[in-house]
Amino acid sequence: MEFRHLRPSDLHGPIDLPGMDAWLTGLGPLDTVLLILAPGGTGKAAAVGAIAEKSEREVVLCNLLQILDYADSDHQLHNLLVACESHQHKVVYLDKIDRLIDTWDRQHPEHRGRVAATIRDWIRAKRGALQAEGTTVIFTGRDADVVPPDLMAACDKVLTPEVALR
Repeated sequence: MEFRHLRPSDLHGPIDLPGMDAWLTGLGPLDTVLLILAPGGTGKAAAVGAIAEKSEREVVLCNLLQILDYADSDHQLHNLLVACESHQHKVVYLDKIDRLIDTWDRQHPEHRGRVAATIRDWIRAKRGALQAEGTTVIFTGRDADVVPPDLMAACDKVLTPEVALR
């Protein structure tokens, strides 16, 4: 699996989702696992860059769809999540969570929900360790309807267009 190391400035750009600036300002040091679900071009990557810049940390980016390139994608997801834990004092940017969940569920109808449950359980188990290590994990995607409510609830903060407009 490929992780790309970026500076926060590599992700600068416009943020075009109403409410995102206020959401970003409201983030605190204990907000370790974040989820941003918004249409393309609204500034999800720029938001990740802003979070990294505010916390003076570098970004480690991984496209979650890479997991599906492997026959043992269950094992690869586990490896990816363990690797996230090793990026201390970084912002770990995991893109395309919605597409990973949707594609997995369509390819494995007999194990529908497994990927989302694995991520949810990992968040619940590792949140404290991530906080202690100064690691922030940010999942991004476009389609809030694909991400199960229990996975959203496991995150410290969630931003969707509906949340932003409140």
